[in-house]
Amino acid sequence: MKNLIGLAMIAAVLFGAYKLWEVYDQSNTTKKLEGRVDQRQEFGAHLQGMDLRLEQRLREAYGKGALGLAAFLKDYGNTVHLQDPRLAWVELDYAKLLINKDPGQGKKVFQQVQARVPNGSPLAAKVKDDAEIWQKVDVR
Repeated sequence: MKNLIGLAMIAAVLFGAYKLWEVYDQSNTTKKLEGRVDQRQEFGAHLQGMDLRLEQRLREAYGKGALGLAAFLKDYGNTVHLQDPRLAWVELDYAKLLINKDPGQGKKVFQQVQARVPNGSPLAAKVKDDAEIWQKVDVR
């Protein structure tokens, strides 16, 4: 009888460990998938309006910070290769990068984008979130 109870306890512990592993594996997989979605949205890649050939140049510009994005927008901002809503996404990120360096210019860029983005746009939520940030920024 003792052996049977011992085997039942071992089986219960192993079953519990198996179930814990399943939960861990599922949560780990979910985090990885969410990370991929976040990475895709980090550069606005889920939006239309940019020629695919510019994708690598945009990533390089993000890597160079505000100066890189300024040069990218200067080169491609008024072309058929970069249009809204993707243009607006890049400009919003550029404005955020300017918060510490040149808040006046950053707020100006933000206001131009805000005036251009309609309420039903895929960027409406991002503009709303950024508006809250820009209200707190002291521009002198």
